[in-house]
Amino acid sequence: FYNLIINKTSADQIQATSPVPFVPREYEPPVDLPLANSIILNGNTIINGNLTIQNGSLSAGNYTINIAGNWDNQVGLLAFSEGTSTVIFNGATGSDILSSETFYNLEVNKTHPSFEDLELFYDVACNNLDILNGTIEINNPANLFIDGNLNIALGAGLNANDYFGLHVQVAGNWTNSNSMHDFYQGFDPGYSTVSINGSTDQTLTTSAPSEEF
Repeated sequence: FYNLIINKTSADQIQATSPVPFVPREYEPPVDLPLANSIILNGNTIINGNLTIQNGSLSAGNYTINIAGNWDNQVGLLAFSEGTSTVIFNGATGSDILSSETFYNLEVNKTHPSFEDLELFYDVACNNLDILNGTIEINNPANLFIDGNLNIALGAGLNANDYFGLHVQVAGNWTNSNSMHDFYQGFDPGYSTVSINGSTDQTLTTSAPSEEF
């Protein structure tokens, strides 16, 4: 696809075969989404532009969604069923998440030379977060909830410096392969609050002399 707009109102379902307050994942009530008005992925999907959910729902299963543009879920959290999928923001331009969203695995792999490769404008939750190339910028009033592991690769970055009281929660291991931080690499804490709150032992690994929070 280039841009994908989901705007389904009829009671059917489509299987795609191409290769509201925010509630953190652990507090989401179990919900069986109706099959009507749904798009159910049956393979990996490449979106070279934007994904917009205006009506209906998208069920990702265990597949991978590569997206180069913006993500905008205008219906609400239940309109995207993440399953055990991986959503990868890639490409040579910046991307925005324009709605609260829960992902399973979330990956950033951008070739866009900016500290705003992926901007969060609302609360985002995920299982594992891998920032392989590029930088995530968390804007007011967004927060970031990670139920699994956080990995910031060498040369990649996570900016939590936008406003006082910004909250980053990590329930798994923390790995930062950068020896320092600025707008483009490492973890820039600003005045954020970081919660390390997993129910089992967690490890914090950094290439810096010390990790700043």
